[in-house]
Amino acid sequence: MKILQKICFVLLLGSTGVSFALNPCSKLTSYYSDNWDNCFGTYTYTSGNYYIGEFRDGKFNGQGTFTYANGNKYIGEFKDDEFNGQGTYTYASGHVKKGIWKDDEFQYATGHSKYVISLENGRKFTFDARPGLTEEEAVMLLKNHLQEGERKERERVNDKKRKFLKDIIKRFKDGCRGKSGSDMMDCWPKYLPSKCRGLVYLDGNGPWQRCVWSCANESVYSKTFGECSH
Repeated sequence: MKILQKICFVLLLGSTGVSFALNPCSKLTSYYSDNWDNCFGTYTYTSGNYYIGEFRDGKFNGQGTFTYANGNKYIGEFKDDEFNGQGTYTYASGHVKKGIWKDDEFQYATGHSKYVISLENGRKFTFDARPGLTEEEAVMLLKNHLQEGERKERERVNDKKRKFLKDIIKRFKDGCRGKSGSDMMDCWPKYLPSKCRGLVYLDGNGPWQRCVWSCANESVYSKTFGECSH
């Protein structure tokens, strides 16, 4: 009768969803001791880092949380004292790596991960990782994207400059058609940007040409040319 009552009691506990946790690890021995086996405990390093979780064979094995003194934290699966399996590493900065780990190395993302990349020019980007993508692959894709964006921006800038210069040449050809000699010399400066016209009468072509290039650069970002109007 007593055996039957025990069986009924166990079945009732199981039906309520109660789970049986591992026993607490002994506080009398180091976790490196084989005594820390199939138990749940906490180990704190002199550095301030600490681990809370499951131990087997005297090592971090199973589910656990490793918190660093600098605020970084890993929550997930461990094997032989290292991150192995599914886990989430959160940096104090907010950078998150969520996915599969092997021997403390992040393999690829399986959920919502955030990567942070700092470029040589000091620009910093935070972006979401695509599932199945390693951090190295994600960084490479971002760099390629940025390089493509920079290439398109260079093309846009050069197109604006070419358009500005072609417009000057067209206006000059239309306005000075049929003129020559002194008439041509009096005609063509009128089609330069206003601030560059007086430079034509200085020695050499350098001053007015540099002025025109300066206006071409200004045309890239300005809709009202001011003294660069022509």
